[in-house]
Amino acid sequence: MVGAPDTANPEGAVAPVLLRSGEAARMLGIAEQTLRNWRSRGEGPQAVSRGALIRYRPEDVREWAAREFR
Repeated sequence: MVGAPDTANPEGAVAPVLLRSGEAARMLGIAEQTLRNWRSRGEGPQAVSRGALIRYRPEDVREWAAREFR
């Protein structure tokens, strides 16, 4: 429901948006496998992991791209 209070988040804070690998790869205009390869070599935008889940913060992807693709 739009406008309904979030009982799991009583302060109303917005949860951070995290991108899946495919979404981050699309932002960069590259293949998802390329992003995986970069991550395994310690290259590319900073990834966030929780167990087996790998995610990317949109701002990290944008900042990395701005530095690398001038």
